[in-house]
Amino acid sequence: NKFNWHNQFRFSADYFHTPSTIEELKEILNFANTNKQRVKVIGSGHSWSDIAVNSYSLLKIQPKCHLISLDNLSKLIFIDFENKTVKVQAGIKLFELLDLLQKHKLALPNLGSISKQSLAGAFSTGTHGTGIKFSILAESAIEIELLTANGEIINASRIHNKSIFFAATVGLGSLGIITSIKLQCVDFFILNEQINYQFFDKQLLNRLPQLISDNDHFKLWIMPHTNRCKIWRQNVTQNESNCSKFQQMRLYYDEKITANIWCNIIMPNTPNFLKPLVIRSTGPIVYNTYISSNICDSYYKILNLKYIPLHAECEYSIPIEKSIEAIEIVNNWIIKNAPIVNLPIEIRFVCKDNFWLSPCYERDSCFITILIDNPNRKLIEQVFENIEKLLEPFNARPHWGKTHFFNASRLQNLYPKFNDFFNLRNELDPNQIFVNDHLIRVFGLKNEDDIDNNNNNNNNNIDYN
Repeated sequence: NKFNWHNQFRFSADYFHTPSTIEELKEILNFANTNKQRVKVIGSGHSWSDIAVNSYSLLKIQPKCHLISLDNLSKLIFIDFENKTVKVQAGIKLFELLDLLQKHKLALPNLGSISKQSLAGAFSTGTHGTGIKFSILAESAIEIELLTANGEIINASRIHNKSIFFAATVGLGSLGIITSIKLQCVDFFILNEQINYQFFDKQLLNRLPQLISDNDHFKLWIMPHTNRCKIWRQNVTQNESNCSKFQQMRLYYDEKITANIWCNIIMPNTPNFLKPLVIRSTGPIVYNTYISSNICDSYYKILNLKYIPLHAECEYSIPIEKSIEAIEIVNNWIIKNAPIVNLPIEIRFVCKDNFWLSPCYERDSCFITILIDNPNRKLIEQVFENIEKLLEPFNARPHWGKTHFFNASRLQNLYPKFNDFFNLRNELDPNQIFVNDHLIRVFGLKNEDDIDNNNNNNNNNIDYN
């Protein structure tokens, strides 16, 4: 049994596999397909949603499922230095890929806040960074190999099998198993990062369009229950890294020690009704909104946060032109109704793309993220449900790797290619071996509880343990 990053969901299955070859993967799929069993691939377990979970909760466990880790399918396949393309097996972790690329003076165009995820997992859930000049991380993919339920490997790219490429690359793991990815890389680069505190007010909100367009990467942290915020401006520079050991120690202190004290000591021992007062008085100090910095460093050291405390999280993308109104509505609601929101409200901006189930499909987007550190999961879900309802009039789309409550009837109206995806999914996986509770809800699939009933026929001749 394995748990996800926030210890909310358990990855439980009858068989756990760590295949080292594609042939081993095919054998697993053939066995599961023949016996109408289910298959789920897990990456680093960093999703807050139950997207890769066989059991919906800690109490409900569905039988006869194969859980597959691609950790042993994480090798470099080739590098084309002239075209700056790299092909890797899909199980490689992002941090491993970044180290590999740096050795060859290459880089990914953009990153999110962490790099612990598997490459295929990050792509499949629509993981993103920030910067209106950049799309989600999957935009760097130019070709994938997809192993389907019947054991067929499909090569899909932006030129060949385009429908499968734009569906499966951000496919929630529902069309098959991505076994390799060819990436378009860029030259390794340095970023200049300027962090400043600001008053969170109308004046700042009115400056948002300019801040978004003037910077390669821009994001905003709003301190809940206060009038303070912290802004990041990160831009490519020709300067060399100037992050001294003192600055590195300060960054470590800022993001790990103080946040750890805040999340693990101060907030858990503060009654809910006192939390807004505690946040107003100590939060800005803990999150250093009164301190500015200006450093240059490797792009991944700048874009990745040094420390992220355990927390629950929901995130929604809205059309970028509706950003200001939506941000104000969410922040005002939290001030009045949600004292348990005790971590910064994160605002990021991402360029549109063409992936069928991407939160940014055909629209430049603003992402609004709510983070809570609190052991009361019922209260957290109540807050997240209310945030989702607040953003529904803005045609909000969920981040697939984070907590959300969407079902197929709502999603159909948000994704123009939703029905095409649904039909392709049924074509590639007719026996629903890649289905779980999450996907049944998202796609409105029939919950065939008897999908594993044939498993009691004692014809499991292959020992996968």
